[in-house]
Parts: sequence; structure tokens; C-alpha cells
Amino acid sequence: MPARGSGPEFRPRGYRQQKEARARKMRLLGGAAVLVVVVAVVAAVAIVLLGGGNGVPATVANSTGNTPTPYSVGGTDGGPSPQLELPASRYLPEVKDMPKGNDVYPNDTFALSSLAFATTAGIFTTTNEGENSAAEWGYQDGYQATFQPRGLTADVAKGQYYTTVNTYLFATDTGAHAAYIAFESKYGTLKGSERLQGVKGLGNESSAWKYESGTVGPTDITAVYHRFIFRRGSMVAVVQTYGGLPYMSIDKARELAIVVDDKALGNRPAPTPTPAPSNGAIVVPTPTPAPSSGTTVAPAR
Repeated sequence: MPARGSGPEFRPRGYRQQKEARARKMRLLGGAAVLVVVVAVVAAVAIVLLGGGNGVPATVANSTGNTPTPYSVGGTDGGPSPQLELPASRYLPEVKDMPKGNDVYPNDTFALSSLAFATTAGIFTTTNEGENSAAEWGYQDGYQATFQPRGLTADVAKGQYYTTVNTYLFATDTGAHAAYIAFESKYGTLKGSERLQGVKGLGNESSAWKYESGTVGPTDITAVYHRFIFRRGSMVAVVQTYGGLPYMSIDKARELAIVVDDKALGNRPAPTPTPAPSNGAIVVPTPTPAPSSGTTVAPAR
């Protein structure tokens, strides 16, 4: 018997072929591992770009990937404080400024007389108080426009939203400032209303607000209002959106507020609307407004 270790170790027949096969297998496995890593990196980048997979741009999603953070940083923060020309409707967004699939909701779109301002603004305890304040502040004109998705709340449950924009004109920027403070005070004391921080300013003064209320239609999706209020010279504007909490942030309201402010500054055309709804302008006969179209108005179902 040969001494242990003196002869070659026993290897089954075809060792060389098996060795070569193993080498080929290792090369294939190594390539597959690299491919897996590359795919994982690409997937990670895609998730970041899509904001955590929720359809939110990378600059919007926060670390949770669910709650959007402000990305609206355009517009003019500060600047001139002009005395703006009538009518108030000329500063409103048009259908072309809205998301695709949105139309004007005529029943909640109308001119705002001083009485309508007193009853629909949502910042007064009584109509008499509203009329007195309107006179004191030099209220001149106002307009409200509401836009709705064509699928109504069914579309809201999928990420669309209602929008209501109010523009109010006063005789002086001092009167407009007093009205702005009244709006801000009301929103600040409304139970459940949250003032949002870290939102870029717009106009001569501005603030951003969030208010959760109920659910979207028959779904279990939490409904949320976002409001962006600002003053530019003698105008106060309030932009409100209503949508599903997972889809909404203050940015949608602020982006439309930029449209209003740009018209006030002359950066966009601000023609006086003509009575022809087909042109997308805000042009609907003035109905008798209901008080419910004020601070916490819920869209039509």
C-alpha cells in the first residue's frame, strides 16, 4: 500500500471536463450576479425618480415616499403692491390652466357682490358683520370660480381634485391687507385647520393651510382641503383644492395662485372674460350664492 499522500488523490473519470464545466458555471453565475446588481440599481433609481413609487416627482416625495413635500417654488415673493383694475374675474385661472379633464362647475361659479362677499367668504359670524367689514375695507368686486374633474368624486378617488378660486378687489392695498388678516385669522382658529410651514411665499403676503374632513365619496380615502391665500396690492386671492389625502399637497393650490399673481403683475394676459363659456373663461351668470360656498365648501358629488 502506498504511503498516504504519496500518490495522486483519487478523482472520478472526466475530472478535466467537470473542472471546465464548473469554471463555465462560475463565469455564468458571476455575470448573473452583476446583472442582478445592475437591475437593482436601475430599479432603485426609478423608485427615487417616481417619488417612492407613488407617482410623485423626486423633489416632492419625502423619506416615507407617501407624504409630499412642497416643490412649488416659482412666482414672485414680495415685489410691487399695485392698485388693480376691475373686474376681479380677469385674474382668475382659465380651463386651459387646469389639469386635463377639468371643466368649470357653473353652479359654484359667480360674481361676488358685497353681500355675496359677506355671506360666502366664510370669515364672518353674521352677514351684517360681513357687510360692515366690506364697507370698511373698501370692497369693490369679487369672483368665484370652481373647476371639477369630469368624473367627479370617482376621479378624485383616482388622484384628480376640485379647485375653487376666489379673487377679491379693494379700493386700497390697506383695505386688502385688513381682509387678508381676517382670512388668515379665521383659518388659524378653525378647528382642524393646520398652517403649513416651509411653503414659499407669494405676493405681498401669503399663507398655506390644510384641513382634513371626511372621506372622498363612498371610499375610505381621507379627503383634504388645501388653501393658499395671498395678497397682491389691492387684491386678495384664495385658492382651494379638494382631493384625496394620498395624492394632494399644497403645491397644486400654490401653482394656480401663481397664475393669478402673474395676471395681477402683468406677466400673463388678463383679459376681461366675455359671456361665452366655450372660450374657457370664467363667464357664468350670477346666481344667488349659498353660504355653504365659504370656508369649508364641499364640492358637488
